[in-house]
Amino acid sequence: MSNDQPTCDSCGGQLEFRVDGSAQGWYCPSCDTWAMVTTCLSAIATEPTVYHLFVVNGDPDNIEQMKAVSAASARNLIWSKKTLSSVDTEVVAGRAPEIAKAAEQLRASGISIRIEPEFPYAIS
Repeated sequence: MSNDQPTCDSCGGQLEFRVDGSAQGWYCPSCDTWAMVTTCLSAIATEPTVYHLFVVNGDPDNIEQMKAVSAASARNLIWSKKTLSSVDTEVVAGRAPEIAKAAEQLRASGISIRIEPEFPYAIS
């Protein structure tokens, strides 16, 4: 007899498929346990491309923007002020998750950015 919906070995209840962070698998809501779990990495986490993030423009006298550049680049405020004073300066190079985080920090402080090559992931 073929059953499309798997059942729990412990209680016989219907399992449901869930994704929780980087794990996915069959979960039993009756037992509150996972029946089978595998890794589920997002596309952005496995993207091998190295991206380059540039500051297009910002305000070198804005302390919040200086802090954002420092956080994104892991450099000091003096470097950040110089970066905001120049046009189209690379702030960070890295893989997609690092670039997405840096881009969000910079955009949240009102800094215009550019990413090369074209970044295929949404940034808030």
